[in-house]
Amino acid sequence: MVTDVMIGFFFAKVNVKALKALETAYAISHLGGPPYRGRDVAQAHSALPIGLGHFHRRLRLLQETLTCAQVPMDVQQRWLGQQQALLPRIVRRRSACPADG
Repeated sequence: MVTDVMIGFFFAKVNVKALKALETAYAISHLGGPPYRGRDVAQAHSALPIGLGHFHRRLRLLQETLTCAQVPMDVQQRWLGQQQALLPRIVRRRSACPADG
């Protein structure tokens, strides 16, 4: 994700180790573990110009990672569904065309 040509630039100044820890904690909390204690997702992404294409690219990379890690399909579906539900809280630009906002 951090080296991806389409979305890697979002992570140029990010502490990757800390990001992985937050992503892991968030996933665990939504898969039945203890509550997530990080910042609100919308607030954490509010300053980023995340478009619909960026959002879908990240989902695709997550799906590929889960498949490669042989995560059971039911867990993948739950995880990806939960991530998809975040779209309205994260995406700032709905159109693939920048002029459309």
